[in-house]
Amino acid sequence: MRYNKKEEIGRLRERIIVQSVSRAIGTTGFGTETWSNFAEVWAIVDYKGVNKEEVEGGKITALSQVRVTCRNRTDINEQQRIIWMDKYYQIENLQISEDNMYLHLFCSFAQNYV
Repeated sequence: MRYNKKEEIGRLRERIIVQSVSRAIGTTGFGTETWSNFAEVWAIVDYKGVNKEEVEGGKITALSQVRVTCRNRTDINEQQRIIWMDKYYQIENLQISEDNMYLHLFCSFAQNYV
């Protein structure tokens, strides 16, 4: 059996949940969003820390970013989000590795401070 030096399967140690959104119009006429679990996958999560802070509406918002690497899947897109360490991260961008084995998700988490 040949060993592939680019193989990162053993590093996929974090369990993340991918969620999909369902949008509908309620009985009052306003739109509602319902998030449901779509998939649970093993991944590598690289926490990049707080990348920028902004003041919005009198509150300081810190934007944290993570890079999530999982096995390549064709059913994950930018309209979904992930849950990692009890925090919700919005998927901002997707990138497939050169060998088509892995999917890199670039996600962000906005945290508000007073």
